[in-house]
Amino acid sequence: MKRIFTITMVAFMLCVNAVAQSGHLKFMGISLDGKIDNFQSKLLAKGEIYELDPEVRNYVKRTFHGTFSGYRSYFTVYYNPRNEIVYRAKASINKTDENTFHDLESKLDAKYGKDCKKTVIEKDDSLKEHKKCTYQLDNGTISLYYGYERYFRITSFYINIDYIDAANDAVNKHDEMEDL
Repeated sequence: MKRIFTITMVAFMLCVNAVAQSGHLKFMGISLDGKIDNFQSKLLAKGEIYELDPEVRNYVKRTFHGTFSGYRSYFTVYYNPRNEIVYRAKASINKTDENTFHDLESKLDAKYGKDCKKTVIEKDDSLKEHKKCTYQLDNGTISLYYGYERYFRITSFYINIDYIDAANDAVNKHDEMEDL
């Protein structure tokens, strides 16, 4: 049993090392590789505003609002509560029109190319179809999709762009698995 665990850990570390060598994914030009306080200070320096709403605050994520790629947006930055390393950041744009979605998709295509893109059609709870684009990069994943949040009887729809750094997400998942 110990041998299987050791082999698994060595394979995991080699995988993380290989991903880490290709660099970290960037969100708004900020590398998803540091502690949450450092990431937050870089966002604030760009003019983004820390969201102090107690309904939204959580010990594993922080929220902000500002501008993302020309659109007013809310940002959610996810981090590991133990080591405080950022592994994911998401922009939520309070628009659902197809023009905004296609504008963002064409910008992502221009920056990352269509070769790494996978497009699927997903259905929401009301069975309405929505497009989802996922860009699988060497250093992480970027997903563009429609989403919604419900608070009581109010539903808000958003276009989301979700950045997940491969190396730090793997470290975070490994840390979470230690709890089991």
